[in-house]
Amino acid sequence: DIDWIDTEIGRLSFLKIRDSKTASSARDVPFHDTILKLGFLEHRCYGRLPDEPLFPELIPQGVEPRRSGAFSGRFTDYRKKTKTYREGVDFRSYRGNVETALRNVSDVNPGWVDEFIGHDSPIRRSEGARYTKSIFMANLKRTIDKVSIGVDLSKLYYSGPRGVRVAGAAEDIARYVTLAEREMNKKIARRRR
Repeated sequence: DIDWIDTEIGRLSFLKIRDSKTASSARDVPFHDTILKLGFLEHRCYGRLPDEPLFPELIPQGVEPRRSGAFSGRFTDYRKKTKTYREGVDFRSYRGNVETALRNVSDVNPGWVDEFIGHDSPIRRSEGARYTKSIFMANLKRTIDKVSIGVDLSKLYYSGPRGVRVAGAAEDIARYVTLAEREMNKKIARRRR
């Protein structure tokens, strides 16, 4: 889910990750400025029901029904179709790229990197105990904004009103859910053969 906190650097929105693989996977990750400039909150957060998932089109599946399976499989299919697929490089690899990028920034606290990635570590535990939530979140925000993907996305920045849902966002999401359900049914049909 998404939540907000008032910090020394202003009001920050963050992704509140819970019910993950392990207890240490639970974490709060502030949004990178680029994500906010793209209008993520306006497209996904504002105007949705409190119990509605951010990504309802990611249908829980598998033995321990997780939403990530649907996205990971589609991402692999996409990379194969675009001839960018490489064995051993999957969506999880991008998480590793962020970790590597952050660890290569000289003034980034290793505990904060562990906090983003969801790794349990003595540094992460001591940082969490040392700082109040507000200061800790401000440090995480400054840290995440140091990550650069090296691509100019400014032409994709959202220029509509901030703090309200984008017109048509609910219809777009409903269309994505319908597509995901259709893909799930195809997957189920293939397994039955």
